Order: sequence, then C-alpha cells, then structure tokens
Amino acid sequence: MEKNNDLENLPVVSICCTTFNHASYIKDCLDGILMQETTFDFEVLIYDDASTDGTSEIIEAYQEKYPKKIFPICSKENNFSKGVRGMSFVYNIPRAKGKYLALCEGDDYWTAKDKLQRQVEFMEKNPDIVFTFHNFRRKEGDSLKKPFFYPPSFNKDVYVLKFKEAFNTQIQPLTMLFRKVISKPKELNVLNGDALLIALLLEKGKGAFLNFTGAVYRIHDGGIHAGKHKYTRISNSIASREKMLKYFDYPVKGELYMKLVHFHKELAKLDFKSSHFFKGMNHLAQVLKYSFFYIIRK
Repeated sequence: MEKNNDLENLPVVSICCTTFNHASYIKDCLDGILMQETTFDFEVLIYDDASTDGTSEIIEAYQEKYPKKIFPICSKENNFSKGVRGMSFVYNIPRAKGKYLALCEGDDYWTAKDKLQRQVEFMEKNPDIVFTFHNFRRKEGDSLKKPFFYPPSFNKDVYVLKFKEAFNTQIQPLTMLFRKVISKPKELNVLNGDALLIALLLEKGKGAFLNFTGAVYRIHDGGIHAGKHKYTRISNSIASREKMLKYFDYPVKGELYMKLVHFHKELAKLDFKSSHFFKGMNHLAQVLKYSFFYIIRK
C-alpha cells in the first residue's frame, strides 16, 4: 500500500493565536512558540483583529522568516467591535491541520521548551484524555508572580480531573493542549470563551493536569477584562453561561446551572453590601430558579 505523503506532512499540533494591539508583547508570544523542541511538526495560525499599533507588521516579519510555519490572517476591520467573539473558533480552528490544538493569545507566552512535547506524548499514550493543561504564572507589569496554587491533590506528575471538578478548577487556555474534536455553534457568541471551550471538551472526555509550569499569563490595561469592575465581570460570566444553556445537555448543563447559582449568589452579596436590596433579591430569586432546575434533573 502506498503511503499518503500529504498525511505524513501534516503538523501534529496547530497553535492558535489571536492578537489585537499586542505590539509590546507579540514577540514574547511568538518566540515562546518557536522555541518549542519537538519530534513532530507544528503550525502557528494567527488572527490579528485589525491592530493599529504595529502588531500586524511584527507578525508579517516573523511570517517572512518562517513561511512554512507561521500562517497569519491580518484583518482590515476589527471584528470584535462588530460583536464577533471566540476569534480562534472563527478564524483559526477551522483551518487547523493538526491532530491537536494549542492556544496562546498574543499578550501571553510559553516558558517551557518541552511544553508541547510533554503534552503530546502524554495524550498519545492516553486516548481517553481529551485535554491536558499545566501550571502557569501571572505577570502584572514587571512583577512575575509565583506559580498558581492548585490543591494538594494536584501535587503529582499527572492528575486526572473529576467531571464536576473541572468546572471549578482554574484552567488557563494558554496552558492547554486538546484534541481537535470540537466546534463552536456558529450562532453562539459569548464573551467568556474559556468557559465555552471547557464545556465543549468535557462533552467529549476527561481532562488531565500535568505538573509543570510552562507559561505566563499577562495582566495589563489592554486585556479584554482589564478595568472591569468585579460586578461587571461576574455579570459577563452569567450572560455567557445563560447563552450556553440551550446548546448543552446533561451532565454539562447541570454544571452550568450550578455555576449560575454561584455567580448570582456573588452578585446578591455585592448588592446587599451596597444597599441595593431589590437587585439583591432578584439575584437570590435566580439562585432558587437554577437550583430548582438542577435538582429536578439530577
């Protein structure tokens, strides 16, 4: 039987990167990707949402240097301002050729040269695992924080998450590697794309934590959630999960209900603290509603 050379030449991993006005950070992002030491090929798919600060020019310079590895789309118009959400779902994942997908936003970066190698090797040996993730550090300005603190149960080489646990664990997308088994419903636009990604993956299988630190999540004024009050951030989380409800069945839907219970409780506390009693009571009513939905289907 003749070998299919086209299949042999396909990358094993497609790295999806979205950017907007990341000129101060994009070099760190791309250098962290390009330093990966692997026994397999990977491709870098970039979507730039009409940056105005020179980001696209930096990307184009990297693409000229690595034409067989970097494949950018530099949009002429800003689609986020038009209401498009989940840019990698729209512009990167559909053109991905790899068996596995990895994510790294243009303002974040990887720090472990063997990040991809370790994750791919583990997933090749464990076909029941749909995604892996690892530890990370936060960076605020020039201050690099310690690795994120996970529970003691994570203090082993590999920890496979329980289903419910996965919805309440800090999983940073830039640390993930996952199988190309998901797609976003075209009409579903949510601001909290992380929550949607996790829900879609958990429909397909289990997630595992690999115990190493290999990435930096950058916090800065230009970030998508930068400057937003806690109340606004929680409200956005509620809006995203309420939109997601009709696209998922149990058991994922049940966990979405419980997250809505949690978020409405948090808003009720903030409302009562600021003497907005009517708003607080409305949120408590939502707590009862979603708790009821969860109980009757359990």
